[in-house]
Parts: sequence; structure tokens; C-alpha cells
Amino acid sequence: MKKLLLLATAAGIALVAAGSANAADLGVRPAYKGPPPMLAPVPWSWTGFYIGAHVGGGWGTKETFDSGFIDPIFAGKAHGSSSVTGFLGGFQAGYNYQISWVVVGIDGDFSFADVKGSRIDDGFFENGGLNVKTDWFATLTGRIGGAVDHALLYVKGGVAWADDKFGVNCAFCTLVSAPDQTRTGWTVGAGIEYAFTPSWSGKIEYDFMDFGTHRSGTFLCSGECFSSFDFDLRQRVNVVKAGLNYRFNWGKGKAPIVASY
Repeated sequence: MKKLLLLATAAGIALVAAGSANAADLGVRPAYKGPPPMLAPVPWSWTGFYIGAHVGGGWGTKETFDSGFIDPIFAGKAHGSSSVTGFLGGFQAGYNYQISWVVVGIDGDFSFADVKGSRIDDGFFENGGLNVKTDWFATLTGRIGGAVDHALLYVKGGVAWADDKFGVNCAFCTLVSAPDQTRTGWTVGAGIEYAFTPSWSGKIEYDFMDFGTHRSGTFLCSGECFSSFDFDLRQRVNVVKAGLNYRFNWGKGKAPIVASY
């Protein structure tokens, strides 16, 4: 009986030892550490240089005043005003820098224009009229705005230039020459821009330009009129533009940044 008990005990010890050995061979299962690392998206950024093109239209008023060239008594007397309308198109370039959601930058544009004024009838032009036309506009402005993902809302302000041409119709004289002038003024505006691909964005923008009151320069004429005269011209112009921009070194959406867990 004792021999059987000893044999049973020895067999039990052998089985336990074999199980422990097999467990050691299988190893310990590692603890769960979550999903594998993934690539994190790069936040969208408006930082970078850009170039582009635009088309649009302009409208406004141009008012004439007696300069006192002929008789100082009439200096500052208003003669009339003209509505101006027309199309424009050109190019722009600039640079943006984004800090958090705030975007600051500088922008310059040049627009070829055909913004014409209607005829102004008054006694100053001998029952005739003044025709005005702007051949181009240019602006240099600072911009500041706020970014909401791929959209940018901004305001701008700075310096504006316009190239004006003048023509006079007189009932009793023939115009010999008329001066062209480049006017300097100021501009403010606002717009919205949306980036629809990693490199391309579209914008819609409104600008107001004020060129103040300036002397027209001297007109020379012949016939039954004064041999020369000038006048003062005050002009304000509104512009709406739709544009397309290409930006260099635009962010490419994904980058090998490892997200932590």
C-alpha cells in the first residue's frame, strides 16, 4: 500500500513539473498597449508667397470744380458730376503669415481698366462736356484676417493709384491737347478667400478708392474759347474683383508626424 502511495505522489509531481515547463516554453502574453501609431494630419496654414489674376468691375463718381484759373472769384464752385462704370482685370501678388488663426500679409495688384465717365454738361464747357477715363488702377495694401480651416476672411488698407485721361467737348472750340495724370489716393477693402486645393485658392473682394481732389492740368484749345484752362477733379471709385491665386510651398495635407497614445 505504501508503495502505491509513493508511486502516485511521484507521478503527480512529474505531471506538475511538465506543465510548468510547457508554460515556460510558451512565454508570458504581453500587456495590451492600444492601436499602432498613426499619421496625424498637418494643420492647414496660409503662410507663403502667392501670385494670381483677377477680373471685375468698377463704378463711382467724378466731380469737377472751378480752379480759379480764369477768375479767382469762382474758385471751388462745383460744375457737375459724372458717373463712371467699366470693367477691369489684372494681376496680384503677395505674402501671408499665419499665427494661430490670425493671418497677416502684404498684397499688391495692378488692373488694366476701361472705367469711363459720362459727359458732364454745364456752362463751364460752353454747353459741351468733360469725358473722363481711367486706364489702370494699382494698389499696395496690408492685410489682416482670420482663418477658419480652408477659408480666410480679411480686411485690407493702403495706397492706391489711377491713371486718368481727359477729353473736353466744346460747342465753340476745338480741343488741341488734354493732359493725362496718375493720381495717388488711399483704399480700404474686405474679402473672402477659399483654398480648394493644396495650391489654389479663389477670392471675392470689394475695394473703395478715394483719390481726393486734384488739379486737372492745363488744357490747350483753339477757337472761340480761352487759349488754356484747367479745373479741379474729385473722384471716388468702388471695385469688385473675383480672383484666383497660386501659392508656393503650400502644405500637402499629410506628413510623417506620429500621434501619441
